[in-house]
This record gives sequence, C-alpha cells and structure tokens, in this order.
Amino acid sequence: MDKKLGRPRAIREIVSSIEASEAVSYILDPELRFAYCNPAWDRFAAENGAPELRTDTVEGTELFDCIPEELKPFYSKALRDVVRSGDVWEHVYQCSSPEKFRQFRMRVHPFNTEWLLVTNPLVIERAHENVSREKRDAYTTPEGMIVMCAHCRCSRRADNRDRWDFVSAHLGLKPVVALVSHGLCPSCRAYFYPKLTGGSLQAV
Repeated sequence: MDKKLGRPRAIREIVSSIEASEAVSYILDPELRFAYCNPAWDRFAAENGAPELRTDTVEGTELFDCIPEELKPFYSKALRDVVRSGDVWEHVYQCSSPEKFRQFRMRVHPFNTEWLLVTNPLVIERAHENVSREKRDAYTTPEGMIVMCAHCRCSRRADNRDRWDFVSAHLGLKPVVALVSHGLCPSCRAYFYPKLTGGSLQAV
C-alpha cells in the first residue's frame, strides 16, 4: 500500500507544502515518530556523510532515539507545550560540519490535533573561526571518550574539566575512531538551557 495514500488528508497537504522546500523538514505523528521527511532531509544526510539516515530508513523511528540524553528533557517539555498550547515554538541550534559552522532555526508547528511539522531553515553558514589545533589526546579521557557539548559542539579538555575548546575535526569522528559522549558546556547550559540542571528540568 502506498504510504501517501494511507495518510490523512491534512498530512498529505502538509507534505505537499514542504516537498520542494530547501529547509530540512519533517512530520512527527502523535507518538513523536517520524512520519515523513522531505527531500531536503535526504540531501542533507547524503552531503554530511550519513546516507543511511535517508527518509525510508528513519520513518517510524522515535524522535527521542535521535536526541542526546542531555537534551531530552528540554525538547520533551517544548513539544508537550506545543501540543498543549497550539503555539508555534522556535529554537536556534547549531549543526556544524568539520568544514562549516552552521546555525538553524527550528520551528515546530502543531496541526491536526497532535501532529507536528518541524522545519529547520538555515540561518548562518560560514567557515569555522578560532578552531583549536590541539591533538585529539588533549580531549580524550583515560577511557577513550571525548565529551562534546550537545549544543555548540565544543570538546572538554581531558586535563581541565572547566575548559571547552572548539575542535572542528571532532565533528566528523566515527565510533571506530573515538567514542563521543554528549554533555552541555557551562556557557550553553546557562544561556540556552537555563532550566536544565544536571539533566533534569527545574520546576517552572
């Protein structure tokens, strides 16, 4: 059966509206599973060395299987608030490559009761600046782990837990080369995620 024919009319109309968009966009069903990803998603995945994340392999996957543990409380609350209030929610985040610094503006649009449309237009794209040239050993723990901020992608120094440097080469690391653990550096935690403390949301 054609997946498109099985979609409610409202979802088919939203799909039509984003198929030609240059912004990476996707639709989440009421269980927060990927119900559709537009062609821009596939292009972005292929251009960034992850062709295995094309649409036909991620549809049906739960969104929170793809979000770092440190940020799950933040996004969980945001999406619940969107469904409850019916308001569009925006959040600027970084998704850089080893060669380019990139910022995107995520917009979450509620529709059809509990379905969500997520668009991610590009805000900034430029060459990296102030990149650390230290060797990987300077950031690798005795367990072979590199701790990277889930927002700004800076890496924590192994010899100084209070120092985080931007190392563009770390953005392209594969698991066979080094294990990467996500956290939040003090600056991003304070500025972008002030309600997150130790991975848990403070009472609002």
